Amino acid sequence: MGDEWLGENMISDDELQEMVLKKLYHSFPPLRELGQCFDAEVKGGVVTLKGWVRTETIRDLAREAASEVKGVKDVRMQLLCDEEVEKQVALALEKDPQTVGSFPGVFVDSYCGEVKLWGTVSSSEDIAVAGGIVLSVPGVRALRNDLKVRAMA
Repeated sequence: MGDEWLGENMISDDELQEMVLKKLYHSFPPLRELGQCFDAEVKGGVVTLKGWVRTETIRDLAREAASEVKGVKDVRMQLLCDEEVEKQVALALEKDPQTVGSFPGVFVDSYCGEVKLWGTVSSSEDIAVAGGIVLSVPGVRALRNDLKVRAMA
């Protein structure tokens, strides 16, 4: 179980995983840099891509590249996209009753699911509230809260 026949050769899930990762890293140099945020698991010839990639385009291309590897039966996606995480965090801050309309000076970045908030807010309370909202957004694995209280003029 977990081995696939390719012609006269039997290939294990471990070998298939290695082939998929090699294809992905070769096809997309940015994935080599994000290797710590990206992985492929293989069971019975079914590949599950997990982790984070920077853009939706890279996520789509990763699925396509993995499906091109000989012996792959199916590709399942559990890849999160930092670009989408950033949008979801910004939307959560924009729509939450505690923060709606009060965060015009806040910026959001995400790298491998670690979200960075930076900019200025009205109070230290706003910093704590924003942190709680961000950590409740699916796909956020960590928060670096670099928000500062705006100096009063």
